[in-house]
Amino acid sequence: KIGGTNNIAADMMGIPLFKQPVIIMGADNSHPAQGEGNRPSITAIVGSLDRYACRYGTQIAVQKTDGRRTHSFIIESIGSLVKNMLIKFYQTVKVKPQRIIFYRDGLSEGQYYHVMMYEVSE
Repeated sequence: KIGGTNNIAADMMGIPLFKQPVIIMGADNSHPAQGEGNRPSITAIVGSLDRYACRYGTQIAVQKTDGRRTHSFIIESIGSLVKNMLIKFYQTVKVKPQRIIFYRDGLSEGQYYHVMMYEVSE
């Protein structure tokens, strides 16, 4: 069903996580093949848009490169993407989320610290 919710499991209504408004988000970068430094990376974020995390919306951005370096694993526009997703959540649910659960994909263990320092501060 486009733009709607087909069903909600009755058990979800009793889950403590959903007693307060919560948004669940996830983000990832998709890079072109190695050696194609002049092609941009695509960044996407998805986020729940209802009280029980059954409907989701997306935000997509192009992350340009200077053509000489390898593509960055850091999502440079994370601040605006998250802000737009939070606005969509508020417009749909009519309340601000009390919790944010954020999943970040596409990182190696050695990249966690660098990504956390940049993306969380955004």
